[in-house]
Amino acid sequence: MKKINIFVLLTVFLTLMVSCSSKIDLELNNDGTVNLSFDGETGKSLEKLIRTTQNVKSGKPVFNTSGIQSDLIADGFSDVKVTTPQLTELYVQAKDKKQKSMFFTSNLVSTKNNKLCVNLSPRTLVDFYENADPELALYLDMLLSPVFNGEDMSEAEYLELISAFYGPEVAAELKKAQIQLTLKNPDGKKSVHNISLVKLLTLNTSLQLE
Repeated sequence: MKKINIFVLLTVFLTLMVSCSSKIDLELNNDGTVNLSFDGETGKSLEKLIRTTQNVKSGKPVFNTSGIQSDLIADGFSDVKVTTPQLTELYVQAKDKKQKSMFFTSNLVSTKNNKLCVNLSPRTLVDFYENADPELALYLDMLLSPVFNGEDMSEAEYLELISAFYGPEVAAELKKAQIQLTLKNPDGKKSVHNISLVKLLTLNTSLQLE
């Protein structure tokens, strides 16, 4: 299967996507640079799945912070900081100085009139998926997301698929999972959007968030 950058697990987006709950902040500065921060933590069932498939021992962090940091730098981010405050939590801070990261080249994120805009659609998500860096692709592949391979599947059908492959506990965690996306603009205004992870993984329409 094709590979994907860490940030598809987040939103969006991102990466995105093994977290039971995630928070993503994007901040546009006056000089055109964009600050990104992410904080997400896996649920117990997803943690068990990752440890089993990735052979991560108990007592060790679920996420490979050095690998994630290297991929973000290779993707054009600077001032990158990746930590695991807890064994199942991932915290990321980074800056896109030239709007050349996969967020922007896939048109997943854009700016207009000095404001941030997030463009969620099957097309932008597929573009991001097909062109992003390879690290951490397995996490997304494990979730069997239909949006990245052109499948049309309802949320209920997707949860049934997850339940059949991984059990009802994992499906229940995914059903509850939410991404909180905060967009901050240079004028001080901000908007907060709560996105269902299952809705994102089965997206069949276009959503524009400002």
